[in-house]
Amino acid sequence: MKTKIFNGSHTLTSPYGWRTHPVTGKKSTFHNGADFSMVTGTKLLVPDTFNGAKVRRTLTDKYGGKYIQLQRSDGKGCYYLHVSSFKKKVGDTVKTGDVIALSGNTGQSTGAHTHFGVQKKATVWTSHEDPMQYITLPRYESGNKLEQLENMNVRDKDFKVIGSAKKGSVCLVVDYYKEYTGYSFYEVEFADKLCYIADSDFNKETTKVVTNLDGSKPDTCEDEVIRLKAEIERLETIVQAQAIELKILSTKIEKLEKYEEYYKGLSTYLELKEVE
Repeated sequence: MKTKIFNGSHTLTSPYGWRTHPVTGKKSTFHNGADFSMVTGTKLLVPDTFNGAKVRRTLTDKYGGKYIQLQRSDGKGCYYLHVSSFKKKVGDTVKTGDVIALSGNTGQSTGAHTHFGVQKKATVWTSHEDPMQYITLPRYESGNKLEQLENMNVRDKDFKVIGSAKKGSVCLVVDYYKEYTGYSFYEVEFADKLCYIADSDFNKETTKVVTNLDGSKPDTCEDEVIRLKAEIERLETIVQAQAIELKILSTKIEKLEKYEEYYKGLSTYLELKEVE
C-alpha cells in the first residue's frame, strides 16, 4: 500500500481495531493504530493533514520503543512507534512530506515495522481514532467524475444508506472523505444529490456528463429558463387575480362606508325629530 506517511509501498499487517496481540498472544486486545511491515531505515513522512504541526515528544519506552509525536494547533495528535532514529526534535514545526524519523524494530515488536496512530487530543493518550483516513492516498481527486458500473448505495456522512445510484449514472468527486469498512469513501455530487459513495470495482473514472441518481440527464440551462418563465407567468396570473379580488373588496368597503354615513345621518335626523 502506498500512503502519505512513508516512502514506497508496504503491507498493512495489523489494522486499527480488536485483535489477538502478536507478542503476548492475549485475545481481544484493542490495537490503537495501524502497523505496516517495512525494512529498518524507511523514511517516515508528515501527512498533509499535519502540515504546520509541531513535534510534541520524542521518547523511548519498552512498549513503543523510540517514538515521536506531533501536535496540531487544534490539539489533534499523531505518532510513530518502533522507529530507529529521529529526524526532528521537540519544538520543531513540520510540513507535509518532511522526513520525521526512520522506521525500525524498537520496543515490543515481532519484526521491523511502523505503528502509526492518531489522537483526537495529543495530550490524552487514550483519545485514539481510526488513522486510515490520514494514511491512505485516495485514488480520485476533486473534479474527477465516476461512472457507476452497477447499482450503488449512496450514504450520508454517517454512512447510513439514503438511496442508490443507478448503473450508468455519473457523479462528480467533491473530495475524499474517509476509510470505512475497508473502502475509501468520497463526497460526491450527482445533479440532484450531494452524498457519499464508496470507491469499488463497481465504479470507474469517466469523462461523461454528470447525471441524476437515476441516470437521467439534468435540466439544461435552456430548460431551466423555460421552467422559470412558466413559473413567472403562473405567479403573475395569481397576482392579477388577487389584484382583481382586492379591487372588488375595496369597492365593497367604499359602499359600506357610504351606508355607514347615511345611517349616521338618518340616526341624527330621527333624534332631532324626537326632540321636537
